[in-house]
Amino acid sequence: MKRLFLGLVCAIGLGSMVACGWHLRGAFELPAEWQPLAIEGANLKFGLNQALRNQFEANNISLVQIGDERNAAVILTISGEQLNSKILSIGADGKAKEFELIYEANVQLRDQEGKLIVKPTLIRLRRDYSFDEGQVLGKDAEKRLLREQMVQEASMLIINKLNTSLKAQTTRPHP
Repeated sequence: MKRLFLGLVCAIGLGSMVACGWHLRGAFELPAEWQPLAIEGANLKFGLNQALRNQFEANNISLVQIGDERNAAVILTISGEQLNSKILSIGADGKAKEFELIYEANVQLRDQEGKLIVKPTLIRLRRDYSFDEGQVLGKDAEKRLLREQMVQEASMLIINKLNTSLKAQTTRPHP
């Protein structure tokens, strides 16, 4: 009886998701004329270059080696990549207790002739974390983990932006 009830609940749940238009996000497909792709300008210390390379390789998109951009069909340019922190709150002792990490990067996609395919877009992510002098090592590890998560999320946002721009260009009516 419990199995029947559980099966019924799952079937109704799945049916509701399909009926409202929900579907799994498909793989990112870059047109053949846009491959191979080059990534330039990403600051190697943040890891966005490698995170993007991993995302593209997972989607079977061919990439050129770093420094070989002239052999690419399109170039994904990352600029203004930075990680800043600001104090959000101060304790009664006058010391910072809570910080905000802000990760930013500008992205654009252009062809070899310099024609913009995806106009410049600012990616900005924010995370808060508390600081405790008694747990300095743990808080350093937390800050490092937050930074890595922000870079990974930025790479996914860039892929989504490229995917959305590509779909918008292919669904536009031709005059």
